Amino acid sequence: MRRAASFVVCSVAWAACAVLSAQNWPSFRGPSASGVADGTPTAVTWNAATGENILWKTPLPGVAVSSPIVWGDRVFVSTAVSSDPAAGIRTGLYGDVEPAKDVSKHSWKVVALDKHTGKVLWERVAHEGIPKTKRHPKSSQASATPVTDGRRVIVSFGSEGLYAYDVDGKPLWTRDLGVLNAGWFYDPDYEWGIGSSPIIWKNLVIVQCDIQKGSFLAAFYVATGAPVWRTAREEIPSWSTPAIFEANGRAELVTQATKFTRGYDPSTGKELWRLSGNSEIAIPTPIIGPNLVIVSNGYTPVQPIFAIKPGAASGSVMVRKHTHGDAPRLRAASSSEASTAANAADAIQTASTSPCAA
Repeated sequence: MRRAASFVVCSVAWAACAVLSAQNWPSFRGPSASGVADGTPTAVTWNAATGENILWKTPLPGVAVSSPIVWGDRVFVSTAVSSDPAAGIRTGLYGDVEPAKDVSKHSWKVVALDKHTGKVLWERVAHEGIPKTKRHPKSSQASATPVTDGRRVIVSFGSEGLYAYDVDGKPLWTRDLGVLNAGWFYDPDYEWGIGSSPIIWKNLVIVQCDIQKGSFLAAFYVATGAPVWRTAREEIPSWSTPAIFEANGRAELVTQATKFTRGYDPSTGKELWRLSGNSEIAIPTPIIGPNLVIVSNGYTPVQPIFAIKPGAASGSVMVRKHTHGDAPRLRAASSSEASTAANAADAIQTASTSPCAA
């Protein structure tokens, strides 16, 4: 069993070294969900044990697989602290999908650190209690990455709620998202916990909650937590974080899941288009590129990579399909407004592909 403290230390140390002082890293995978930081070159190797290319290390309690975010001179992280001293994560390949047995009392926390020194600036307990759902043995009760607009920090602890603080740690609001049972869709007793992180678009914080029953997207005002819209989704559990595509004065909220990749109007939650042909256990986050959204999948045997061109006046979708031993091919098909989305999805449904590297 791997203890949590060293895992969190390595993650925080990496964030402090890799994220440039001139650039904010406000959300999961950073700007445009690309995982790319612009600016001067940064270290491509580091070693927390030896101190190679490590600026600082700060031990934190608990088990967390969420990522740090950075704004200005501050790093924000989340963690879940179990009262079971043996609690940890199991890494490696072992084929076991049974959830972790830790159902002890937990404390869900948000921590702010100084980016230059690693000094803890503040620590807040968002919630305490017995977890409402179990977690995957490789995961944690703090899997969603926080998000910030530079004034507020929003963190999702799934079934334990959505929490907002100002950057100085003042609690602002809390929203109950309900019990979010995301797990093996063949057996609801295998609870794995949520993984999708909240995002901020303009004055809204948006969450994707794909669960065993009653999947949904929801938007709340960042400032107050007041609900703005909620859209039901016919989806089985997924763990992907949504992304925003903006071009030519139009914004689209792009979501990835097993049944469909979808585009929504982020201001209303209205579905605009959908594309089928994805894999089970959908996890990768859509990546926003120049005039394209890249969507990949990972669970065999269906593993497509799609390049989608949203926002066209005709509603067309461009798909670039990669398979092993096959040259990239372009296929175009009519996507849809909400009333014709299902027909469009059938027209561009892709067949199973061989495993390929994303």
